[in-house]
Amino acid sequence: MDEEDRERLRWLSDRAEIGDLIRRYSYGTDLRDFEMLCSVFADDVVCDFGPVGIFEGLDQLQAFAKATIGDFPMTQHVTTNELIEIEGDRATVMFYGRNALLLPGNDGRLVRTGARYHQELVRTDKGWKVKKHTMVPLWNDDGGVEKSEMMTSLAARADQAAPRP
Repeated sequence: MDEEDRERLRWLSDRAEIGDLIRRYSYGTDLRDFEMLCSVFADDVVCDFGPVGIFEGLDQLQAFAKATIGDFPMTQHVTTNELIEIEGDRATVMFYGRNALLLPGNDGRLVRTGARYHQELVRTDKGWKVKKHTMVPLWNDDGGVEKSEMMTSLAARADQAAPRP
């Protein structure tokens, strides 16, 4: 195998590993497997969830996740159209998510949302990790992105569980 073949093999391997990160993010969220979810991120990650808030570090992220998605009876995050750009030990990723969330409470209302995700990744001794995660809400069927009852509720619960400076 020559150098060009080795570089191509590494590029393919990196893309497969990064694709698995995206899937672990979705499955970790939907299965409420917070260990799996946090395994996607670097220790000093910055997560920007738009109108819900910005969370810095794994402790804040985990507190946020437990306080918000932990109460939903069901969520389903489906990702698509991954665009992965790799430059040495850094990568950028953009993908779409279409999400279904069964709201907590007795009404059993299902809310569907759409978002675009941007991630900055770094290669570590434990593999690729997300250093910066940004969710850009695009639409939902719960009164719009900014005035959504669901987004307002998530932001309030996030503030209680994961206070930020």
